[in-house]
Amino acid sequence: MRQVSHYSQFCRFSFCGVDTLLIKPQTFMNRSGLAVREVVERWDIALSNILMVYDDADLPLGKIRLRAAGSAGGHNGMKSIVAEMGTDQLPRLRFGIGRGVGADMAEFVLSDFSSQETPLVEPAMERAIEAIRCLWENGIARAMSLFNRDPAEEVSSKSVKFWP
Repeated sequence: MRQVSHYSQFCRFSFCGVDTLLIKPQTFMNRSGLAVREVVERWDIALSNILMVYDDADLPLGKIRLRAAGSAGGHNGMKSIVAEMGTDQLPRLRFGIGRGVGADMAEFVLSDFSSQETPLVEPAMERAIEAIRCLWENGIARAMSLFNRDPAEEVSSKSVKFWP
């Protein structure tokens, strides 16, 4: 069931046997850190147990990239989160949306995917879900090694034998 807090909408559910809280900030992007800080404080969540998932115009459409930590890379939402949390040691999954040709960036980011883009977006969303499943089950290093490749080279976590 979806619930609302001061800075976000959220829902709790089980994903791969992990109690999961999905948060959608209801702030402007450059104030996303307020929503993250509110959730971290409300539920006393360790930063290492958070995965930031966001669109990235600097990645080609349909590419995904996992990172264990790092700079905001020019993404205003991540800049806000890093500033509010006081650290860039935040695991993240970047979802490539590419750059619209001649489009206003704010308008482009807020628009729906076109029918020509959908064939790239849908498999990328499935890969992102598999990457998150792999991260939950095997840690970020293993998920990065499997999913930070070109889509043609990516391996489904379902087809890989993981050793303890």
